[in-house]
Amino acid sequence: MDGNENIPTDLPLRAQDTAAFNSVYVQHVRALSKSGLALSGINSGELDNEDDGFLTAFDVAGMNLSGTDLVVLSACDTGLGNIQAGEGVLGLRRSFQIAGAQNVLMSLWRLSDKEATRQMRLFYKAYMAGKSPVVALRDTQRQRISWLRNVLGHAPPALWGALTIQGTKEAGGGRQ
Repeated sequence: MDGNENIPTDLPLRAQDTAAFNSVYVQHVRALSKSGLALSGINSGELDNEDDGFLTAFDVAGMNLSGTDLVVLSACDTGLGNIQAGEGVLGLRRSFQIAGAQNVLMSLWRLSDKEATRQMRLFYKAYMAGKSPVVALRDTQRQRISWLRNVLGHAPPALWGALTIQGTKEAGGGRQ
């Protein structure tokens, strides 16, 4: 006996339950369809109806990315999405994690191309040296803070804090 023997499984779904489910589902589909990436070739005119050049958060949520250690979304504002009461932010980050990615690195605001390039080079150097994504980003941000303090005398968070990582677990078994 597992404690579920008294729970009926053949209850009819009430009309208001169906309407509530449909309402929530439609809200989620709409929210996830508003976040996405425009891919290379989108302006070429050579794409068909199947491949419109947009990768929406809704598309991503349907992928199988299990076993993916890290997804990097370093373009501006890739960590943003639509806020749904009781659900949090629905956007690319959540969709990649629904699809199975263990860690998602994303940008919370606009960062200059030069600064983003500097930070991504430092991040990848640390990550490829075996550090976990979280530790690699932490070390990257510490290096940028130190450099900014030496050069500017202060380290405004707007220059080093745009990138963040969220994950379902600390990935990379042997990583620090």
